[in-house]
Amino acid sequence: MDVRLGPPSRAFCVAHSFPGVFPRSQIVWWGFLVRRRCTTGPATRVSGEFERSQRVGDHRRERPGRSTPSAVRHLLVSRTTSDPGLIVERRGERITKDEAPANHVALVTHRTRPGRKRSHMQGQQRSYSYGGDRDERSDPAHRFHRDRVTEGNSGRGRRRGRRLRRGRADGGTQCGQAGSTGPRRGVQPIVGGATGISAGAAWIPNHGFSTEQLQVEDDLDKARRYLYGEGRDEILDHGIVEKFLETGPHVVRFIEEHTSFGWIPAIWPDYRSDIDGASVGRALFPGPFDPERLGEARQYVRPALQTGMARNPLPFWMLAGLDSKDVWMAGPALVGALLEGCLNNGVDVRVEAPAARLVTEDSGSVRGVVVRTNGAEKTVRAAKGVVLASGGFESSDEVTKTYLHAPFKAQVSPKGHEGIAVQLAEEVGAALTSMQEAWWMPAVQLPGETPEGRPLARVFLGERSLPHSIMVNSKGERFANEALPYDQLGKIMREVDPKTGTMPNATAWFVFDHNYWTKFGIFGIPPGGEVPEYIHRADTLAGLAAQIGVDEVGLLRTVDQFNPEAPKGRDPWFGRGETLFDRYFGAYHPWLGKNSPDVRFPGATAKARAGIAAALGPVVTKAAEAAAKKNDPERLRSVIVGPLAKITRPILESPQSSVLGPIDTSPYYALKVEASALGTVGGPKTDAYGRALNTEGKPIPGLYAAGNAGGAPTKGFYGGAGGTISLGLVFGYLAGREAAR
Repeated sequence: MDVRLGPPSRAFCVAHSFPGVFPRSQIVWWGFLVRRRCTTGPATRVSGEFERSQRVGDHRRERPGRSTPSAVRHLLVSRTTSDPGLIVERRGERITKDEAPANHVALVTHRTRPGRKRSHMQGQQRSYSYGGDRDERSDPAHRFHRDRVTEGNSGRGRRRGRRLRRGRADGGTQCGQAGSTGPRRGVQPIVGGATGISAGAAWIPNHGFSTEQLQVEDDLDKARRYLYGEGRDEILDHGIVEKFLETGPHVVRFIEEHTSFGWIPAIWPDYRSDIDGASVGRALFPGPFDPERLGEARQYVRPALQTGMARNPLPFWMLAGLDSKDVWMAGPALVGALLEGCLNNGVDVRVEAPAARLVTEDSGSVRGVVVRTNGAEKTVRAAKGVVLASGGFESSDEVTKTYLHAPFKAQVSPKGHEGIAVQLAEEVGAALTSMQEAWWMPAVQLPGETPEGRPLARVFLGERSLPHSIMVNSKGERFANEALPYDQLGKIMREVDPKTGTMPNATAWFVFDHNYWTKFGIFGIPPGGEVPEYIHRADTLAGLAAQIGVDEVGLLRTVDQFNPEAPKGRDPWFGRGETLFDRYFGAYHPWLGKNSPDVRFPGATAKARAGIAAALGPVVTKAAEAAAKKNDPERLRSVIVGPLAKITRPILESPQSSVLGPIDTSPYYALKVEASALGTVGGPKTDAYGRALNTEGKPIPGLYAAGNAGGAPTKGFYGGAGGTISLGLVFGYLAGREAAR
């Protein structure tokens, strides 16, 4: 299945299905970037002919009398177990195998699992597939010249997915076409990865957007002190950090300049909110995006998922009535904008061509990738190299057991992140780094939530910061400050007891009382609402302990210790509420205090908000749609950022008592929490330009990595909201630019 996207390019990219925190949209973004850097140089020459194909964005399935340009100049292949892989191509004039090679870059993004079912459409003509005059699967003109291809070493992933092979020219450049096989029957191709179901934020120090309205001062020196604090100056590569700080502001502006998209800065504390150099204004959130700009390609963007957070400092509840069919916000807006950038620059997107191994020369230079497609192996030659952008390995039980002690019991990122980058890079001698680190996240698996055919857990965020609640392990004991940023709490949950070799806190219980339930609700359930089956309830703490299998004596002792200190706003054991970030999600009402309707009538207030949001839905949708169509980010920021900052800034004054309250009102409740991860950190070690390094610390010619697929620029340090997306954007940009030189 293809999605055709635009004019000629000199670059050639192969990607293999992105997962994880960095969405396939970012793969598309990297391909877009490379295209812009590859507009000079000799024309690409390939053997064979290409057939007609449907361009995504056209509203007709056929374009009579118009043949498809034949030179594939920019190819991006990606694949997850749930998402058919993507292949993005650039086309130009018809060329022959005897002409000179062009600048080719291969971008590898994800792999499919073994044993996937064949698509019911496999082998058939498809709406967006190559078809017409010739059949690529049987035409020998599309077979590559084997004497010019050097295959990498085999590995456990060879069985998985499908490959793509290119016909090659004498100069060593090889191009080809993508076939497709579905991961399962009826599953549509979707782009977006974890970003598509997230808030889509990017953490960019010194971004320079709306600084007067935010009233936040930031500069590179302040950001350096933050990133190098707590001893990280001896751990992090200073060259990589400097390149991130220098490039980040340029990248987010580059996206605005070349897409119909704008960033909205907001007051949001850094995750180490109280150390030197911390700020409250580095998080950028996506503005509204008009999906009509994508035409038919909008069907390929993964829809957002709601966390239903009990309380959010930003007034996002007003957007609850927004019609997502007419305007996109959050992750889908960012994904849609990056996909639009590809559409506008002639990038073709195709599905189901997972990478199998890298192609290397005798010198060790990486010059292509072997993929599987339609049951056959195909080799894509890339004279400029390969960019690994396949995300992490959190979906692989085997790899997580090897490097992270044990598999994850709950997954919060889209499936398919099996560690293909690690395998491919190791096969060609790359050094690995930070393999024991992940972007940790507490998670809650709700019954019946199985998008894309497997359970997908909810991230557990602000609920943990609210009063009248604690988290305990099987001994009934607290083990951490419950209000910690998710990466820090998740890491504590995954700590291994050296005496037993187990992770005693990996499965925990969120315990709260009726005060909590009637004031806040949870996961979208309004305060005092009907208690769902997945929440345990008992009239006594002893009864609750028996229900959930927690030590009764330990739980009673923990609550007895906690309750006298909580009303005083004190947590002598773990310091809950002592940092700005802890208090940011607390129950603080700066405008009316105890007279706030949220305090006096929480249930009625929640219902009123829902009614208001529904009533305002058409108005909000129309306003957001108008802003998206107008595409004037500066104007949008001038209208939104100032008022939003005025609403949010007083929350920074929240007292410690806003996150603490006794657990003393029956009935009592418990919710199971599992340690999970948004993605993993480790992969092939890279330098400041995204070049993969060998075990001697030297660049491997032609091999690059970015995002969760490798590099670990911050060694697992999570700076703030959007900290993983920003790394993917910045180092994807740098790797693409470097590869296209």
